[in-house]
Amino acid sequence: MTPDARMHVRREAIVCLAALVGVAVAAATLEWVLGRLVLTDDPFYWRQSLQQFGLVAGLEAVVLLSCWPIRLAERAAGRGMTATRLAATMGFGLLVLGLLALYVANFLSRAWLGMVLDRSVIQLSIEALPQLRAARPLVLAGAAAALLLAMATVAVLAWLMSRRVARSLDAMSDLLSGRARAGRSASERLAALAVLGFCLGGLLAWAQLVVRPQAWYGDTLRLATLPDLTKELGIDLVRSATPLVPASPRNVVLILADSLRADHFPHYGYARPTTPFLTELAGSGHLWKAEWAVSTCSETPCGVIGTLLSNRIGEAVGRGNVALHGLLKDAGYEVDFLLSGAHLVQPALRAAYGDSALFDRFSDSQATGRGTDDRQVLAAAAAHPPASARPHFMFFFLMSSHLTGEKLAEHRRYEPELSILEAGARSRGVSARNTLSPEEQAAAINAYDNGLRQADDMIRRLFEGLRAKGYLDDAIVIISSDHGEALGEHGVYAHGSYLYPEFLRIPLFIYDTKRTYPPIPFASQTDIAATIAAAVGLPRPASWEGRDLHGEPPRVTSFVQNARKQEHPCRGIFERTGVSLYYLLECATYPGGLFDLGRDPLGQVDLQETVDPALREALRRKLHHAFPVVRNVY
Repeated sequence: MTPDARMHVRREAIVCLAALVGVAVAAATLEWVLGRLVLTDDPFYWRQSLQQFGLVAGLEAVVLLSCWPIRLAERAAGRGMTATRLAATMGFGLLVLGLLALYVANFLSRAWLGMVLDRSVIQLSIEALPQLRAARPLVLAGAAAALLLAMATVAVLAWLMSRRVARSLDAMSDLLSGRARAGRSASERLAALAVLGFCLGGLLAWAQLVVRPQAWYGDTLRLATLPDLTKELGIDLVRSATPLVPASPRNVVLILADSLRADHFPHYGYARPTTPFLTELAGSGHLWKAEWAVSTCSETPCGVIGTLLSNRIGEAVGRGNVALHGLLKDAGYEVDFLLSGAHLVQPALRAAYGDSALFDRFSDSQATGRGTDDRQVLAAAAAHPPASARPHFMFFFLMSSHLTGEKLAEHRRYEPELSILEAGARSRGVSARNTLSPEEQAAAINAYDNGLRQADDMIRRLFEGLRAKGYLDDAIVIISSDHGEALGEHGVYAHGSYLYPEFLRIPLFIYDTKRTYPPIPFASQTDIAATIAAAVGLPRPASWEGRDLHGEPPRVTSFVQNARKQEHPCRGIFERTGVSLYYLLECATYPGGLFDLGRDPLGQVDLQETVDPALREALRRKLHHAFPVVRNVY
């Protein structure tokens, strides 16, 4: 080989290595920069950037080493380097485009929804496409055009780079071949060794991710490559070793409608007639409500866990839990889950629901293909046979009030509308004031109230169908939600990781023709399962935090937490004292405070500097005792 040829090979290997390092550095930098644009007070974290560099290097190593056999075959056949260049172009092009799409999608998810990108968010985004197309058609068209331009640009750059990839593979092959190595200079061998070392280092980094995932700081690429977090959550369901015998078996109906906030119900003082059916039902004398009810978090997975497992998610993780439906199944109940939306794609929900042996019927949008259209729940209920002597537990989950719920024109009473999804896109992050105009905020409230009217009508139709089939004879029905919804009170729309009062206050109604309930000044969604167990005469499991709203003294204290991976933790404590309901909120990334929700229901006035210091410190001690280790679990 001539000196010029040797210099050429050395130069190609060095340029190839520089490009590999450059892509990994750019990917780690982009991950950090996009995060900073959303979490502006998040400090530079060198370990996260270094690990992200290692993960991308591992992906590059996989692509490069996958091209190596192709190059060896080409050299043996003397057929040039076309096949290697095509493989390298496709591999590195897909890698760069995939990383870019992943980071941008995660940035948008965190900016618009306050949620780290995972499979549940992807499913939610698919469900929200009709609303997004209607709200922002130009954005989608622009995104498609930008994607095509990026694909063309990356393809050209990858093709230009692919010749250097082929030459580097030649140098690596010669490095490992004794005969060929003799003809190489020390500088050539060093350049080839550097490329090979980069590949091996990347593969070792990737192996550590797979073997020890808990050692890695949460980041976009890690979440994308380890989508199944069920084992990591460690939520296990346990069953009774012996059959249970309910003292007073009766049908149980639990209806959760996504994203309900109590202060938009006439029963809680709202001026608009958003729930005509529930208002009519209250006139029957058999409907009771909790004056103040709170969720355990501001997301569906931990809200459902709080309801069915009677505990906040931090207490449910890492131990055996008794689920309400498991308890009733062991007591001889027929268990039916008829749900709107995709539930089993969310690992925490899949863990909380348990295996198929717990259900006589289970249906969600993955089975029906109907997305967030609540009419699928009505159809499933209509297909049910008439009630029998065997008691039933029926769990319905509705999406009409959710920002991605399928909206029906017949319920569009208040106009103009601005979808919550669009409002969240326009007003990003926590701010001291609402960034939408008064007209836009009013339009967002109109959209929410229309969804609430639709949810009320779905509940009406469920009641009518169940009553006609005999399921409501001597039944207990509980109507509530997984969490609340923000409508700009703290500059935020929708729901997610924030824990301000509007994210947490939910309605809680009990329809019971058999028992009369005392006043319920304060309750938690964890009380739902305990109330149902007492109503049918079953012992309350020791793992449950909830209490019976019929037969026990009113609740005084409740705890809440956010539960998203990668975000800094946030915790809160509610405590009822006389006519006051104090709420202490402590967070790492956005303002907390101490509020008296009895006088300030939306938490607009921070009392930390004016309230009795003894009260403030007592609340802090209880909060820190409840969360001795502050971490996020999902």
